[in-house]
Amino acid sequence: NLDVKQNVTASRLLFENRGDEPKCIGVEVVDSNGHKLELRAERDVVLAAGAIGSPHLLQVSGIGDEKLMNDIGVKTVKHLPGVGQNLQDHLEILVQQECTQPVSLYSHLGPFGKLRIGVRWVMRQLLSAIGMGSMLEHGLGGTNHFESCGFIRSAPEVPYPD
Repeated sequence: NLDVKQNVTASRLLFENRGDEPKCIGVEVVDSNGHKLELRAERDVVLAAGAIGSPHLLQVSGIGDEKLMNDIGVKTVKHLPGVGQNLQDHLEILVQQECTQPVSLYSHLGPFGKLRIGVRWVMRQLLSAIGMGSMLEHGLGGTNHFESCGFIRSAPEVPYPD
């Protein structure tokens, strides 16, 4: 039912006209030797190339804004101007530090602590549903604990965060 290919990179989607709508029937891939191969689907094609890769594959395959398709020399298969629009990067950095004092969440993350956090969160949701949500504070289950972020300039003369 599923055939997994290794050491290949998807280069474009293959389409066939079926009435008014194009139907994706496969994928063109490039192998590690630079050879192009067409892989045809018996039923469906699932595109899962990520937030940047998926719109890119759609656009180089002719799905997207027709003006862009013309600008990059790709024959338009379907005019969908929203493809590739409003993309935003989610910048992240992981910082881990060892605590010398018992001020971290670690003491709450054992089996009983997790159960307590979960029960408190469920109770808050139930009480909120009947208009009594203020009876419980948000608690540790009300956040993902990764909500702080900052963008700073390295020097006053730099016009934007770098």
